[in-house]
Amino acid sequence: MSLSPVARAAIRDSFYAFLRPAFNELHPGSQLKANWHLQAMAYELGLCLTGESKRLIISMPPRFLKSFVTSVSFPAYALGVKPGLKIACASYSRDLSEEFSVRCRLKITAPRGFLSLTRIQQR
Repeated sequence: MSLSPVARAAIRDSFYAFLRPAFNELHPGSQLKANWHLQAMAYELGLCLTGESKRLIISMPPRFLKSFVTSVSFPAYALGVKPGLKIACASYSRDLSEEFSVRCRLKITAPRGFLSLTRIQQR
């Protein structure tokens, strides 16, 4: 994936812009269709990242990419922007929580993951 410096800056500065390449990396051959609910989740999670919002509950039906956005992409993005951040991921199922953790790690360190998309250096 070859991205212009402008695209890299947009991905680094906007969680919503990060979602499309994150989705393409984890779901090759599928297309992420932009929709208002993705923008709304990205906006609210961005407020959490900046500290403007201390609590957030996202309630929506299954198959609306809630887990992909909140448990896989957001931790990857947040750790890329704030490497010292501590994140705890909890789920009703240990297997599901581990799956989200593995996908998040993949998103951070993959050849086309967050670090390469934004050219942030690993420490």
